[in-house]
Amino acid sequence: MGSVFHVPWTRLTSWPEDLALLRQAGFTTAALCLSDRSITLDELVARRYEKLALVFGTEGDGLTPRALAAADAHVRIPMDAGVDSLNVAPPPPSPSTRPGPAPPDARAPSPGPSCR
Repeated sequence: MGSVFHVPWTRLTSWPEDLALLRQAGFTTAALCLSDRSITLDELVARRYEKLALVFGTEGDGLTPRALAAADAHVRIPMDAGVDSLNVAPPPPSPSTRPGPAPPDARAPSPGPSCR
């Protein structure tokens, strides 16, 4: 249970323009969504990006079209029939868990003045 509190995260204030800050830091951005170009979570993992930032939207509306356009990849989490959404109100452990510890260079940038 305590390990969910060690998932690095940040909040960007200029949305979605600040996704460029993550790219400048070497991150690939992956938007969790249902879109025509979305790949499965397994496909994303197989690409083995050195640094990966997952982007989550609100329940119901999800991410804006501008945020989706700014993301490097679109990713879907396969769900059982009859399940139409995942709630991201609690920490989103599903796509952020991985076997073993994350490499030190894969950590998110420390929150700065524009982040909380």
